[in-house]
Amino acid sequence: MLVTLRSENGRRTEGVLLAMDEDRIRVAVHGLNETLEYRRMAERWCGDKGDFVEIESIVFPNMQPAVMRAGQA
Repeated sequence: MLVTLRSENGRRTEGVLLAMDEDRIRVAVHGLNETLEYRRMAERWCGDKGDFVEIESIVFPNMQPAVMRAGQA
């Protein structure tokens, strides 16, 4: 899965989502030698250095969108 994180100053970082649960997210970013890890603090995602990010998007590559035909529930 691909993920886009947006920092408080508006900078976007794209990476590969390695792990995610209710309280933790780990992302691999091209060009970095280590993974980024954020923990949920008061409904926000906080990094090791106190930086906060929002999860702007999560993309599931190679997945086809579901199509619903008229009359189907």
